[in-house]
Amino acid sequence: MRDSTRKGLWRALLAASASAAVALGGTAYALPNAAWNDGAKGTSPVSFWVYGKTGACEDLRTEDSTPVVIGSKVKVGEASGPLTLKDLKFCLVYDTPQSAKNCSRASVEFAQDPQTREYRGKYEVVLADKSTRKGEFRAQYCKPKEPKKK
Repeated sequence: MRDSTRKGLWRALLAASASAAVALGGTAYALPNAAWNDGAKGTSPVSFWVYGKTGACEDLRTEDSTPVVIGSKVKVGEASGPLTLKDLKFCLVYDTPQSAKNCSRASVEFAQDPQTREYRGKYEVVLADKSTRKGEFRAQYCKPKEPKKK
C-alpha cells in the first residue's frame, strides 16, 4: 500500500473516531495527541511526546510543534503514577535541540490499554521560568525518528 493511501485511510479512520467520540460525549482527546516509544531498539523504558494537537505520528511531528517530552523508568505495559521529577529519566519541553527547556517540577501518571497499545494519562510540568504545561494525553506508538545523517 502506498504511503499516501495509508495516510488517507488513517485520516479517515481518525475522523470517524472523532465523530463517534463526539456523539458519545467523548473527551477532547478522542484522538491521539501524543506519541510513545521505547527507544531505537525497543528495549528502553517508555517515553512520551505530548503535543498541543491531535493526529497521526506524521501530523504530530511537524516543525511548529513544541512537545512536552517525558522519559519514564517504567517498562512498556506497566502502569505508573503519579511519578514526580525524581522518578523520571528526563522531562523537558522540546523546541529544538538547542533550546530545549528542562522541567523544574513534574507529575505524570499513565496506563497502557493492552488491546490498542495506546497509553492514556495526565501530566503537569513546571519549567525553570515558572511556566506550566499540563493536561491529559492519549499516546499512540510512533517509531523513534532516525537521527539526521551528516
